[in-house]
Amino acid sequence: HTSAILVSLHISKYDPFVFDRTISDAVASEHAATKNAGKYRKFLFPDNCFPALNALLKKLNELYVWHAENTLVWDGRGTRLLPIALAEEHKLRTDAVTAALPGMLDALEIGYEAACEIARTKLNGMFRSRDYPQSGFELRKRFAVTADYNAVPQEVTGLPVSVANLINSGIAERVNSSLDAAMADAWTRLYTCVEKLHDKLATPGAIFRDTLVGNVRDVCSVLAKLNITGNAELETMRAEVAADIAQYDPDTLRDNALLRDSVAKTAAGMLDTMRTTRKIVRLDADMEMSA
Repeated sequence: HTSAILVSLHISKYDPFVFDRTISDAVASEHAATKNAGKYRKFLFPDNCFPALNALLKKLNELYVWHAENTLVWDGRGTRLLPIALAEEHKLRTDAVTAALPGMLDALEIGYEAACEIARTKLNGMFRSRDYPQSGFELRKRFAVTADYNAVPQEVTGLPVSVANLINSGIAERVNSSLDAAMADAWTRLYTCVEKLHDKLATPGAIFRDTLVGNVRDVCSVLAKLNITGNAELETMRAEVAADIAQYDPDTLRDNALLRDSVAKTAAGMLDTMRTTRKIVRLDADMEMSA
């Protein structure tokens, strides 16, 4: 109750893709396949023909990603656990997006008709007017960003004992269950990034990007703040991963086969430890993001 709060971030947006049954059937027919062989997902504004829309979606996605990475699951319905240490930054980021939204929506509305005409040319026979909002104003209404911040529920006082016990038992059960899920999320993040690194390094000749190591570093950094219960096991493992795996330069791991093999073995040992001491449960980010 003193180290975290609850946050619900709601992002409504327009997805510029549509399933085109006519094109899907045509592709299936061309290849003499059954109609259910696949679905054609058509990009409504190809080749960056609507830069105002792309810019807006990029900004919303950046907020979504930061929110998901810096919070933990809570109730599975969009509410997430936000460390007090990150609460101010969360609000600043959200406020910055909501402040920029009106101007970006103005640009979206102004450029909508021209973007549709460009899309008509680029899509040619694949263009369907019914796939698009009726106007720029209708498109504008598809977008919204709000955030709700609340305290983690606490036991009530000042009621008859029997009533207070009834309410408080339910609160304690829900909070403990959600907290267990939140910490499982933290463990799973650590496990997943180490597992991905191990799988690449343990495969001779496997090519990997710098982000493979960078992601491990990022997870270790954020978990130092997300460990809101002060779990000693999690902090110990996080520190070991940061010191024994994330410290190495990606180029060095590529060029030094012995070091690469050694780090892979170290990662394997950490994975074994996490599997035997913790119940690793894969959890997807559950932030509410509606189309």
